[in-house]
Amino acid sequence: MRPDISVLNADGQPVLVVEVKNKAATSPEWAAEFHRNVLAKYLGPTPPFFLLATPDRFYFWKKRAGTRLAQPDFVVEPNRFLKPYYPAGAASANSLSGFALEFVVGNWLRSLTQNRTREADGARWLSTSGLLEAIHGGRVVLEPEA
Repeated sequence: MRPDISVLNADGQPVLVVEVKNKAATSPEWAAEFHRNVLAKYLGPTPPFFLLATPDRFYFWKKRAGTRLAQPDFVVEPNRFLKPYYPAGAASANSLSGFALEFVVGNWLRSLTQNRTREADGARWLSTSGLLEAIHGGRVVLEPEA
């Protein structure tokens, strides 16, 4: 299985897997099940961070031992830090197509790889989790659809 977006660290190693789903009204329970299913299909070693991006919620996990049906470590509303990356005329992520949402998330991640001191407009979970440090100087790879 290939993720929608991968973020490689400065050494070229994958540190973040991102799945983008254009689905509204999700829950942490749904996200935990989705996360478990993705990990079951993932080829190779699992990177230390996983992000499930939906229009209204980001679900984020930091790799840890234990159950594969773990609840997300962070659940955040992404509109405030994604808004600068929306195409002209888009008021929220809910108005974006799946491809556009993936593109927006990819651009946001690119900005984070270049500037770790900016916490994406107060998204403290980025530094608390260790993600900002892990992706600093890295590269974002959007996977083409098969």
